[in-house]
Amino acid sequence: MKKNENPGNVNSTQGKAPLRVEPPNFGTVTVRVFNTEGSELVTHKLGEDADISNPDIVTRKRGEARPTRDKMEEMLHAFYEIPGETNVENLLKGKKGVIGLPASGFHKGMMTLAKDSGDRTTLNGSLIGRNVFVFADVGRYVRVNVPKGCYMREDIVKIGKGMNRSPSMRYRPGFPQWEATLRIRFDADVLSAEDVVNLLARTGQKIGQCELRPEKGYSCGMYEVDYDSIKISLNTQKKAA
Repeated sequence: MKKNENPGNVNSTQGKAPLRVEPPNFGTVTVRVFNTEGSELVTHKLGEDADISNPDIVTRKRGEARPTRDKMEEMLHAFYEIPGETNVENLLKGKKGVIGLPASGFHKGMMTLAKDSGDRTTLNGSLIGRNVFVFADVGRYVRVNVPKGCYMREDIVKIGKGMNRSPSMRYRPGFPQWEATLRIRFDADVLSAEDVVNLLARTGQKIGQCELRPEKGYSCGMYEVDYDSIKISLNTQKKAA
């Protein structure tokens, strides 16, 4: 017998249970979310430490005068715009309109809440990361309706690290009201639709969206689930012949 030759029809998995892979069983939840009353949305597309149009965090030489800041220009950098849909001029007049929010923000929020769960054996960030997905509407954004437009907020934030954090003014849009319809794909063999919706609802209250959110110790960006809006579709694949 040649070396490494398998004699006869001996199964290489002899004595072991064969590996079984079940057919996929995915579902999609479509659900409306809306801001918690009194908790407005504050966006800052470039993040707290962005250096574009923010002279406060540009290193200046000793004795140099602080550059004049353009509040409007800074605020415009903070918008998540959907091309062809977002009309910033109208929004600043208090008119209803549309902006975007990264779909990944909702996904990461649910992962963060799961990671902080007390029982890591049943709920953790990795489990949510692999089995729950939030679809974008346009590009990487979820379409967000803002019925009352927005206004310019002026907030003092601390930038830097450790003991060297220094206060700096930020000019960002604040949206008193907002709502979005999310499409969430999930593995129905791992989580139920009820689990997904309840996780989203808890995330809205404990983690939130964008700047000054509950996760950071503030109260902006909180949102709730409209349970009456929930639509569920399951897509169980037939077993192979």
